This record gives sequence, C-alpha cells and structure tokens, in this order.
Amino acid sequence: MRRLAWVAAPLLLLAACGEPARKPSGTDSDASPARLIPNSPNTPTVRAQCDAPSLAYLVGKPKTQIPVPVEPARRRVSCSTCPIADDYRPDRTDIIFDTKTGVVLSVTCG
Repeated sequence: MRRLAWVAAPLLLLAACGEPARKPSGTDSDASPARLIPNSPNTPTVRAQCDAPSLAYLVGKPKTQIPVPVEPARRRVSCSTCPIADDYRPDRTDIIFDTKTGVVLSVTCG
C-alpha cells in the first residue's frame, strides 16, 4: 500500500499541472463572427454613431457657428490646446477648434 502511495502521489501532481479543460465545440466562444452581405434583405440598417458626418461642414468655419446640441452629453467642443479626457464614446461628437483663431479644425466621433 505504501508503495502505491509513492507511485500515485507524483502522478497526481503531474495531472494537476495539465492543461485546463476546454469548452465543447459549438459554444458561443467558438462561434465565428457574423458576416453581413451588403444590400441583402437581412442586413441590419446601421445608424450613424455620432453627428460628425452632418456637422462636417463646420471645418474651417468659426466656432461661433457650432449649433447648440439637443443632447449636450453627446457633443464635446474643445480647443486644440485644451486637455480633454482620453475616454472614447462612439456616440459622442468631438469638435476641436484652433485656440488662436477660433476656427474649427476637426469634427470626429469619439
């Protein structure tokens, strides 16, 4: 019996060092990403994440022409040298204007 314990103990230690159990195939983690076919009847309509495309006309214009937003939380207006948070929100529109001239430099999502 003692001999069996001396043989079984190292085998149990080796078994504990093995690879963790894998999920069976067919679970969500093994699923391939869905592919969308353009102009297909099953293709969902994608809504613009932010208002950047509709506000692109502001680039090169004075910051005074920036319209007042309906939802202020979805728009951030900042100068080119001002510190801003590094967080990314795809539904927010960022409008950056030049500090010295007051001219809009960029309109992006984020």
